[in-house]
Amino acid sequence: MIDSLHRHAVKHIFGYPGGAILPIYDELYRWEAQGKIQHILVRHEQASGHATEYLGFLAGLIALIMSFLVIYWRIFAPNSPLAGYTMVILTVLFLSAAQLITIGILGEYIGRIYEEVKARPLFTVSEVCGFASQEIES
Repeated sequence: MIDSLHRHAVKHIFGYPGGAILPIYDELYRWEAQGKIQHILVRHEQASGHATEYLGFLAGLIALIMSFLVIYWRIFAPNSPLAGYTMVILTVLFLSAAQLITIGILGEYIGRIYEEVKARPLFTVSEVCGFASQEIES
């Protein structure tokens, strides 16, 4: 799996190690030691989704700035070869940003579903004060 990511020129991975994927992380750390890929450890499962969203918003902002540059070049330098190539790059960057934002939103919802199916209580009573000997049902 890590070899496939490297072949597709993936340079950074956001992740949160857990018991089921530790063999993958062992391989990932070997690739990271060689400098082929960088793992960015997040503190919570949903944080990688947030990082993906923010990366998508950053790519979208760059695409927006580039679109203003393309308009400027079309008006003031219509014979520039950069004006044609930039539209291709702008399209790829905009669509990549849309994909990253979508993946981040899906990750956010999946993370919330994961937290909800654990069926943990919202609050935990640590101490009862001022009540006569009533049993608290858990």
